[in-house]
Amino acid sequence: MTMQELVQEYNTLTGESVKRFATIEDGMKRLEKAKARLAKFSKRDTRDQAMSAKIRTTWDRPEVARARRGRVGVIVNGVQYKSLMKAFKGLGIEKPVGAVRMRARLRKDGKSIYVHEGTTYVFTAVVKEAS
Repeated sequence: MTMQELVQEYNTLTGESVKRFATIEDGMKRLEKAKARLAKFSKRDTRDQAMSAKIRTTWDRPEVARARRGRVGVIVNGVQYKSLMKAFKGLGIEKPVGAVRMRARLRKDGKSIYVHEGTTYVFTAVVKEAS
């Protein structure tokens, strides 16, 4: 493989714009590393697709589908919001920590407490069944 072919293949594979390598051996090493990284991401994509397929099949179970379609609105300190994330946004909390776990806790217990910058918020679930 010539230096020009090596550079062209490397740039195509990585999206970089390398003009040349110090040596052909150096270029071959970098090309092999790039191919290995690409193979690793390819395996991850395949694994993610398999997981997505498994999750899709769980929707066939009526109890799972019903639970997922149910929406959780919340009341926070007396004010009602359509969703947990809209409540956080309305309260001025841009990046809530633990929101996913909190949503699960709200579904399970119906109530949760969240403390942000010294202020305590009491969240109460308002579960609405999807039609």
